[in-house]
Amino acid sequence: MPSARTAPSPSSPALLGRPRPSAWSPGTCCSAPAPEIQKSKNLARRHSQMIIDENQKVHSELDCKMQDLELKSKKLDELAVRSESDRRNLEKEKEKNMIKAKYLKMATLEQQKTDENVLKLVEKHKHKHGHPPTCKTSSRPKICVSCCLLN
Repeated sequence: MPSARTAPSPSSPALLGRPRPSAWSPGTCCSAPAPEIQKSKNLARRHSQMIIDENQKVHSELDCKMQDLELKSKKLDELAVRSESDRRNLEKEKEKNMIKAKYLKMATLEQQKTDENVLKLVEKHKHKHGHPPTCKTSSRPKICVSCCLLN
């Protein structure tokens, strides 16, 4: 059965014969020299600032787009109100036109009845007197007052 291997201790004979790294100093195990640390910090700071700047730029663009959307939304609301008002006005106009059309149709029917009555009177006059009623001032048939309406 194999035995479990353990890491040699710093005072073990395996490590005592090896030279230590030149950048190593007591108390700074696994740490980089100061200029490299400063360089890393500066790089991280620049990178962080770049991210912050980009974030602010994107935030500004989003604010601008939100304002544009709000403006467009207001315009659409105004158009909707105007359209609703226009629709109501058109409905009122249609109602007025329908009423006018109804009265015109009634007037047309009344005129047709009157025309039919006039034609009946003309036929009655022709049948009774043998001639169509005429007027010297117009070629249109007129009722002869002396013979048709007085009788």
